[in-house]
Formats: sequence, structure tokens, C-alpha cells
Amino acid sequence: MTTKIKYIFINGDVLEVEAEDHFAAYILMDRVHEESSDRKERRHNYKIEAMHYEDERFASQWGNPEKLVIAHEEYEALSKTLEGLTSTPKHRLILRLSGISYREIASQEKVNVKSVFESIEGIRKKLQEIRNYTIDE
Repeated sequence: MTTKIKYIFINGDVLEVEAEDHFAAYILMDRVHEESSDRKERRHNYKIEAMHYEDERFASQWGNPEKLVIAHEEYEALSKTLEGLTSTPKHRLILRLSGISYREIASQEKVNVKSVFESIEGIRKKLQEIRNYTIDE
């Protein structure tokens, strides 16, 4: 069987094409996805006339160069700290960040839950110290 598909051009011309049903179904589904995508895009666009340059939606992620330098220094310190971890704490941290509980980690490694907790808590404290680091003015 065939299905008629209508194309309407910007200048007003109309073209009807007959296509087999499985091709027509693909074309029609593609149109649905395109219309949906267009609606989503319209919803998230701002008009240039409505833009206020002081508005936070249009501000830089870092705000100013000083914040960028601080973020870079924090990143370097965090990287050094994580690189300095031995394999066991690093493995425990990865497991914990992937959603596995302290008890499950301890069970997998056949160790006490307290040792797993203290290991991850030590890493958290080191990372928190780095996060609270500020540049002297």
C-alpha cells in the first residue's frame, strides 16, 4: 500500500508524493521529532531585545578572571590530592561515589565498616580543606 505525503513550501507551492507505507511512516515520525525539537528550542531561546546584559542568565560561568584562577588552583590541588591516594582509598572512594554503601564496600573487601568510613572520611576532610582554601589578599 502507499500513502500520500504532502510537502508545503515557503512560497506556497504544494507537492504530494506517494510513498510505500514503511517509508511514509518513517517520514511522518521524522516530522513529529522535528516539530518536537523545534518546540523545545523555541522554549529555551531568548530574544535579543529582551536581553539584559547584567542578568545572571547571560553572565560568565566564572564571573571574573580571579574566580577562574582560584578554580584552576583548586582543580590542581584536588588532582594532586587524588593522585596521591593509594589504591585502596582510591578504590573505596570510587565505589562510594558510585552509590555503594560503606557496609557493602566493607563486605566486598572483608574489612570492618569503620575502617572504610574512616578512609573515605579522611579523603573528604582533605578535599574539604582544599575547597576552603583562599588566596591571601
